Amino acid sequence: MIALMKFFRGFLLVQVNGFSPERFLNLCSNKGIELWNMTPVNGGCSFCLSVQAFRELRPLLRKSGTRIKILRKYGLPFLLFRYRKRKMLFGGIAVAVCLMVWLSGFIWNIDVVGNTAYSKEAILDYLMEAGVSSGSRIKEIDCDQLETALRTDLGEISWVSVSIDGTKMTVELSESRNVGK
Repeated sequence: MIALMKFFRGFLLVQVNGFSPERFLNLCSNKGIELWNMTPVNGGCSFCLSVQAFRELRPLLRKSGTRIKILRKYGLPFLLFRYRKRKMLFGGIAVAVCLMVWLSGFIWNIDVVGNTAYSKEAILDYLMEAGVSSGSRIKEIDCDQLETALRTDLGEISWVSVSIDGTKMTVELSESRNVGK
């Protein structure tokens, strides 16, 4: 979660060289500036820090006699800046996400499990007469009412369960077995 927050805010990989990089690190520690992924480099060190912390470094650099160099920029603000002229790309991504969210509100697959006396097509035809088919809105489907209707209208069914998981509706049923036959 912390890495995700750092990505959304943006952070920098920097290298510090100069007269006294140790003093610079001590000043950062006293100031409460968070540094991570610190590695020694000849004559100094490299580390990551937030963009906000980078803005607070100028007086510390001057005081310790060190120089800072940005090696790499990471995060969403820099990514958005790099692709700022590609507005249609971001518009297309936004439209695709909205379309996916909207389409997830429909049933796209109906699975029938446990049927022997009634064929899958017969149960799907009954569901279609009841107003449930592939492409039906999930909010408009009442599973309890559909279970009751299947049990009462189809006499061979003794138990039925209708469940919706994502965009898939599963109809599990158990058919009564007449022992006298």
